Amino acid sequence: RDGMLFSAITRGPWQTRMALSLGADPNGADAKTLPLYVAVLLGDPDVVQVLLDAGADPNYDYTAPEGARSVEPPGAPARTVLDIGGLGPEMEALLRRYGAKTSDELAAEAETEDGGGATDGAASASEDEP
Repeated sequence: RDGMLFSAITRGPWQTRMALSLGADPNGADAKTLPLYVAVLLGDPDVVQVLLDAGADPNYDYTAPEGARSVEPPGAPARTVLDIGGLGPEMEALLRRYGAKTSDELAAEAETEDGGGATDGAASASEDEP
């Protein structure tokens, strides 16, 4: 079904909706690349919106899964669709409306949720000692 979705993405939003209605996964769980990534690269905001409406994760780690081809070196940081260079303002705005963030933004959020890192806690503990 995921092969059907990739074919539909190249044909437009109506065909993409049809493939999704037949059970294709908007995140392409069984594919070696991801539907949203392909749609963004093709630059069709209508197809991108169809995928996002169907539940495609705009912050999915687009680093290639094990065994898949990748232009990223092993151990490269996670990538999201907003890390793709050359997105036009319309495409970036669409993705951001659905909560998309760059990998740097996600990393900064994770750091904040972790309390700012170990060095901040160590510095404040030593300041409290006489």
